Parts: sequence; C-alpha cells; structure tokens
Amino acid sequence: PSTETVVNPAGEAALLDFFATWCAPCKPQMAELRTIRSSYPDLHMLSVTWEVDETAVADFWQEYDGTWPVATDPEVRTGPAFSVDRLPTLVLVDASGAEAWRDVGLTEAESISEQVEAVL
Repeated sequence: PSTETVVNPAGEAALLDFFATWCAPCKPQMAELRTIRSSYPDLHMLSVTWEVDETAVADFWQEYDGTWPVATDPEVRTGPAFSVDRLPTLVLVDASGAEAWRDVGLTEAESISEQVEAVL
C-alpha cells in the first residue's frame, strides 16, 4: 500500500507518531498516546519507527503498553514524506489527508486531544 493509504485510510483523520525505542522522550510519550487511544478509540493512530530490529520494537511496544498499530520503516520512506527529522514527532492529518497539526518532543495528552477534537 502507498504511504497515503496507510496514513489516511478511507479518508479518516489520523494521528501519526514517529518514534524510536532508544528515544528518551518517546517512552513517556507512550502514556500520553494511550490516553488519546482510550479517549478516541475510533481515531486512526499509527506509530512509525525507522528501526530494523523488529524484536526490539515488539519488546518496546509490550513494555510501554502500545494499544494501537506500530509499523517499521527501515527504508525511512516516511521521514522525508512527512518532513520528520526529529523524534518524537506527532503529525495529525485531517480527513482530506492534509496536515492539520504537528508537534515535536514530548506532548501532553491534553494538547493532543485539543487538536484531535478540531479535526474530528
């Protein structure tokens, strides 16, 4: 599937989380994202890492209770496609696939929620 299909299925809003298992602020970011997942169970969420070691990613996902899909992109196609060069980065796209909001660094659930409400 194309990057657009994965990111914006059936023309829905989507929250993308670019992270790495070795990224210090990515660890507490998981708790904030779990709050968003509980508040918006129908929101399409996808976390993306450019790491190659799928076992390390699976272990991280289990340790930090990831409850939404995670994808590996070892060819780093998504970074340039979404102009992401720092981690963690959150990108919220609206139903048309246009970027509605972005934040770099640890972001609190309350801030994410405000932006999600604006695009739903």
